[in-house]
Amino acid sequence: MSAWVKIDRHKTHNLVAISESRAAGWALFIDGAAKACFGLFQKKSLKTISSRPLQQGADWHYVSGVFDGRAITVYVDAEAGEVVPIDNGTLAVPWGSVHFAGAPDWTSLRLEGTLGPAQLWRVARTREELALDMTAGG
Repeated sequence: MSAWVKIDRHKTHNLVAISESRAAGWALFIDGAAKACFGLFQKKSLKTISSRPLQQGADWHYVSGVFDGRAITVYVDAEAGEVVPIDNGTLAVPWGSVHFAGAPDWTSLRLEGTLGPAQLWRVARTREELALDMTAGG
């Protein structure tokens, strides 16, 4: 999952995108410390999170969440955050649906900012592919 995002007001959670599945889904968000975060739901709770600070919190950023079957990584402007290994991690496929800039069941997490073009990928992207996507417009 990748998206261009600009945050107007930092708060605990600015949701960029979230899968409908909370049993084996994912969420990409910006937290109150101006960090991009990507996590997987495990047993209906967002348990495993990779994060990376935004360099300029009020600017546009290309944020991406990647799960390759072994680990999750969040990217900000194609630069990786921590790589978080996942034991027995799964994603529900299909996810049912994806919600952008908020979720109907978590209205307090709505994005306070602007969401630009977004892409859902069928396969895990590399840093190099994300950099190309970012500069080529996805």
